[in-house]
Amino acid sequence: MNRIWQILTTTIILIVIIILGVFPILSGLMLRQNFSVVLDRLSEPNNWILREVEFNRGWFNSEARSIFTLEGELAKQLQSLVPTNNAKIPLQVTLNHHIQHGPVLDMGHPWLLPAVSLINTTIEVQDNNQIVKSLFKNQSFLQIKTLIRFSGEIINRIESPPAQGQLTKDIKIN
Repeated sequence: MNRIWQILTTTIILIVIIILGVFPILSGLMLRQNFSVVLDRLSEPNNWILREVEFNRGWFNSEARSIFTLEGELAKQLQSLVPTNNAKIPLQVTLNHHIQHGPVLDMGHPWLLPAVSLINTTIEVQDNNQIVKSLFKNQSFLQIKTLIRFSGEIINRIESPPAQGQLTKDIKIN
């Protein structure tokens, strides 16, 4: 009986080590190979495009950067609100992604089934963007949480802190 207990305990410990030690690196490798595919799935041509710029894979976490480019009618509408010196310059922002891989549960819902990864995305604001800095101070004005499930399903949640201020002389943010 004692020998069976030792075998059972050893088996359980090995399974836990595999899940906690090996699975994160494997899911990180898979996500690295498919990160551009995930960005393509989140893109909506003629409205916006997401393009990978950099990806640094770690054991449990990875960091990535991508470029978000507005195009089409959305870009025209935004340029009419905040005119630039050159209308041909694409409306782009850099997105910073902090990726937690391995079996994750976090997205504010403890009942969610384990997922392959959780991607926390923030927008990099240029130092000269005084409008955003005046409205949001040192906070990221937009945070996107993306949960990638084992089934391939992608769940997004977009969050923004409260802000008040004047965007232009005619547009007030509240």
